[in-house]
Amino acid sequence: GPLFICSSAGDVYPQSNGGLGLGTGSLRFYGINLVNSPNVSSDRRMKTDIHYLNNQDESEIINGRSTINMNITTRDMRDFIKDDLQLASYRYNNNIDRENTSVDYGFIAQDILYTKVGSEIVQLEDKNDLDSNLSYNQNNYVSTIAGALQEEIKIRDEQIANLEDTYSGAKELQ
Repeated sequence: GPLFICSSAGDVYPQSNGGLGLGTGSLRFYGINLVNSPNVSSDRRMKTDIHYLNNQDESEIINGRSTINMNITTRDMRDFIKDDLQLASYRYNNNIDRENTSVDYGFIAQDILYTKVGSEIVQLEDKNDLDSNLSYNQNNYVSTIAGALQEEIKIRDEQIANLEDTYSGAKELQ
């Protein structure tokens, strides 16, 4: 069917890659209501420079570029969630202006911008203007949480195995 956008916050515009943009960094939509979850491209054929995070010692040059910014591990993700991420409650100024007083929960981009993992989550609206608004890549954030969970499960499994070995050894001495 036809595409109909009714918003004072942004427009539909063509992007240089042939896709369509929706809104802009400073002219954002207040909400998107969906019946189904959005589908995000994930096909291997659409990606390059793939680096699995469980290969901690992997560092190489791919297509003439170093993978230095791709060496975040699931341990780094766990430490980020454990030590760096500060969750907060807040209200958006635009919502207050519209008499919507709902409370949101999340993080403040400036709090994590200069951390190893946070720098891969937070994005500048305008890469040439350090004072531009900050946003975050939701996929990188969710993947960070999943990576942290994987690492924590691995650590707990090792701890349980060590305790079981200690218990078995102590039981044999009796």
